[in-house]
Amino acid sequence: MPIAQSSTSIAESLLAEFEVQAAVARKFLERLPEDKLTWKPHEKSMMAVQLAYHLASVPGGIARFVKDNPAQAPGFALPQPASRQEILEKLDESIATVRELLPTYTDEAMAETWRMVAGGKEVMAIPRVAFLRNVMLNHWYQHRGQFSVYLRLLNVPVPASWAPARTSSLVCNHLRPACNSSAGEIIYGRCAMRLAQCHRWARRRKLRGACACR
Repeated sequence: MPIAQSSTSIAESLLAEFEVQAAVARKFLERLPEDKLTWKPHEKSMMAVQLAYHLASVPGGIARFVKDNPAQAPGFALPQPASRQEILEKLDESIATVRELLPTYTDEAMAETWRMVAGGKEVMAIPRVAFLRNVMLNHWYQHRGQFSVYLRLLNVPVPASWAPARTSSLVCNHLRPACNSSAGEIIYGRCAMRLAQCHRWARRRKLRGACACR
C-alpha cells in the first residue's frame, strides 16, 4: 500500500509546534515575581530576570540568525530588564519574528547545509532545520525547565507544561468536589479511592500522563 505524502512543509510543522509552546512559555514568564528579578540560586547562575529574558528572546533570535549562510557566531550578553513587562514584550517580539521568518524557509532551504563561522573559521555545518530544531526549540525547552526550577525554589506555583504540574491548580479539579482532601493531599497520595478514580478518568480519555496525582 502506498504511503500518503504529507503536504505539510517543514516550516509549517515547526511553526505549529512553536505556537503551542509559545503559549506555555508565556505562562511561565508571567509567574516571575517582580520582587525577585535579581534572585539567583547560585553565585554562578543567571539572575531570574536574565534567564527569563533569554527564554523570551531565543526563538526570534534564532529564526533571524539562520537567515545568513554562513552566519557569524554571535557574542553572548545577558540583558537585565527592569520589569517582568519588558520580558513579556520581548516574548511578543520574538513570537512575531518567528511567525514572520519561519514560513519563508522552503523545504529546500531547511535541508540546506547551514554554516556558522567564528574568527574566519567554520565551527558548525549542519542542515538548517537541525539547528532550528536543536536551538530554537530543544534548547528553548531546556531553559524553560531550568526556569521552572527557579520558580519552584521561589515557592511560585509552576504552571502545567506537558501535563498538569504538582502545584498546578488544574490537578484533580474534576475530583475536588467529591473529596474532602485538599489538592495537595490528593497530589501526595492520600484519598486513595479518589486517586484510583482519577487514574481511570485519565485512561478512559486516553490522556496518558494527564493525571499528576501520583
